[in-house]
Amino acid sequence: MESKEPELAMRRRIVVSILVAAGLAALTVGLVRSSWRLSLVTDGLIRGYARNLKLFTDEPQQVRVSEHPRLTAYYYPNPTSSILVILVHGSTALGRRASFPRLLAQQLHSHGLAVLAPDLRGFGNADDPVLPLEGSVGWEEDVLETVRYAVRTGKTQADRFVYVGHSLGAGVILNAARLEPHPRAVVALGATANLERDGIEWLRPFATRRFRDMRLVPDERSLDVMAAYLLGLDAPSQLESPGLPPILFVYGDRENRSARLPRQVWDQGDSLQLYIVPNAGHTYNIMPALGPVVFYNRPVLDQLGSVIAQWVERWAPASPR
Repeated sequence: MESKEPELAMRRRIVVSILVAAGLAALTVGLVRSSWRLSLVTDGLIRGYARNLKLFTDEPQQVRVSEHPRLTAYYYPNPTSSILVILVHGSTALGRRASFPRLLAQQLHSHGLAVLAPDLRGFGNADDPVLPLEGSVGWEEDVLETVRYAVRTGKTQADRFVYVGHSLGAGVILNAARLEPHPRAVVALGATANLERDGIEWLRPFATRRFRDMRLVPDERSLDVMAAYLLGLDAPSQLESPGLPPILFVYGDRENRSARLPRQVWDQGDSLQLYIVPNAGHTYNIMPALGPVVFYNRPVLDQLGSVIAQWVERWAPASPR
């Protein structure tokens, strides 16, 4: 009688192959349908997070800014600095732990500044916003709570801090700068400055992605609130508000910018400046030939650190004048 063992072994291999294929398909669908998980994977594999780890030389302290809501931050102390930089990340699921804010924080630290980098609500280790949204997401309040924590714990004085923010974070700090306590100066990296041509309907899909980054499923009202909020982060419109501190806008020379912004900057004088980083895009990466790959290296980071440190020293000198 002919043995059936080879046939049974083949059937087992087929079943195992089907199960593996189904598992991979489910994982792929899950990642595509949940952009925050996809963001974590791409940060780790595509955007070079692992490679950038080699550039992380400063080990920050992790501090709890607030219990309700839970807000966490990285703190880079500098006993020789009387100025504290509140560094706010962009729209990335990793928040303060993403490559760019970590690398920028240690560059600012190496230029003699103390840095406190919080997670905004819904990103990193911070609590998610409460849905449905009533009027805002609370990100400006997160920045102000970070400042209050820093003053309360002696990390800065009420008039000895500056704001630095990237992308979404740049718009948030420009809003927060109008509120008390006021920063001495602001540096806005890659601030949104082209919404005058887009409008709120275009922003609804963008708002949906922001909710997905925060691991939330929004209702229609929250989508409308988020879209309207994002529209309010348009930098040229924000500059129309009175009482803003000195602001340095920084963009990569390959980055899209509003034509209105340079005109406003040039009309304002010394307290409003525009700096363009050569050969850089929105994320200030320096290897543009590799598609989505974002690697950083010391020349560009040093340049950013130096430019920001000079702006801080100009408006918040180490020795008060």
